[in-house]
Amino acid sequence: MTEIMMIGIDLGKKTFQLCAVDVDGKELWNQAMSAEKARRRLGELPPALVVMEACGGAHYWAGEFAGMGHAVSLLHPRHVTPFVTGPHKSDARDARGITVAARQPDTRRIAPKPRDARELQGLLRLHHGLVRQRTASINRFRGLLREHGYRLAKGRPRGLRGFPAALEALAREAGELFIEVMGEELAALKALHERTEELKRRIGRVARDDWMCRLVMTIPGIGPLTAVALVAAIPDARVFETARSLPAWVGLVPRQNGTGGKVRLGSITKHGDGYLRRNLVQGAKSLIWATTGKAADAHPRCRLRRWILAHHATMHLNALAVAVANRMARYACAVMKRGEAYDHDPLGEWRPS
Repeated sequence: MTEIMMIGIDLGKKTFQLCAVDVDGKELWNQAMSAEKARRRLGELPPALVVMEACGGAHYWAGEFAGMGHAVSLLHPRHVTPFVTGPHKSDARDARGITVAARQPDTRRIAPKPRDARELQGLLRLHHGLVRQRTASINRFRGLLREHGYRLAKGRPRGLRGFPAALEALAREAGELFIEVMGEELAALKALHERTEELKRRIGRVARDDWMCRLVMTIPGIGPLTAVALVAAIPDARVFETARSLPAWVGLVPRQNGTGGKVRLGSITKHGDGYLRRNLVQGAKSLIWATTGKAADAHPRCRLRRWILAHHATMHLNALAVAVANRMARYACAVMKRGEAYDHDPLGEWRPS
C-alpha cells in the first residue's frame, strides 16, 4: 500500500472532502464524508501532513488532528484559489487544490491558534458586535427624533444623555403608542450600552492580569482592547523574522505594483486581521491628538511622540495615523519577542528618520 504523505481537507458545515496524495503528489483517494467519520478516518491513518484552508472551524480541527499525531498546516484561501483547476468548481477539486498549493515552496502557512487565543478573540468579536449594535440603535433613535424636529449634539455620550429629555418633550405632542415604543427602545438601548461597557471592563481586567498584555500596553497608543487583540492574534511573536513583518502581516504597508524595474506604491494592503488593524489606527489617531493638542508637552520624553511632532505638520492626518500605527505594530512585535517593556528612551539621542 502506497504511503500517504499529505491529506488535503476542504472543510464544510456538514461534509468534509478529504484528498490523500503520496510523496510524488499522485492522488490516492478523494472522498466526501461527515465530520465525525473524518475524525475517525484520520485517527486510523498513520501520521501525515494534514492541510486545510484557514476558515471557520479550521483552528479547532487543527488542534483535533494534531492531537492524533498528524502535522497540521493552514493555508490562506487566496493561495489555494489559483490551483483549483477544471471547468467546474467542486469540493473534490478544492481538496485537490489544497494539496497542490501546499507543495509550492512560497506558500505561507498560518499557525493554528490555541484554545485560549480563540477564546480571547471570541470576546473581542462579541464586544465589537455589541458596539456595532449600539451605534446602529443610537443612529436609529437620532433619526426618529429628527423627524419630529429634535436635533441632538454629536457623539454617543451626549446622545445617551439627551435622549430621555427629548423623549419627555416629545411626549407632549406625539401619540401614546409612538412614545411607548420609543420608551421601550430607549430602555433596550441603555441595557445594550451597559452590557457593552461591562464586557469592555471584563476584557480590560483580562489585559491587566496577563503579563504579555501589560508589556504591550507600555507602548503609547495601545490600550487594553488592542493589547488583547495583539496577544490573541499572535500567540508566539517569534514566527516573525523581524519586527517589520508584523505591520506587513496586519496590512499596514503600501501595496506594491512593479514591472520593468519600476515599483509603484499604492494604498495599504489591508491584509490580515481587520479588527486589529482598525484598533491600531484608532489608537494612533488618539496618540496624535494627545501629542499635538493644546495641552500636549512641547518636548515629550518619548521617541514615538517626538516622531509625531516632527512629521505632523507635513503629513495628512490619515497618512500620519497609518505611519504611527505601523511603528506601534513594530514596537509591539519587538516587545512580545523580547518579553521586555517598551523603552520610552527618555535620555537617548533621537534623530528624525
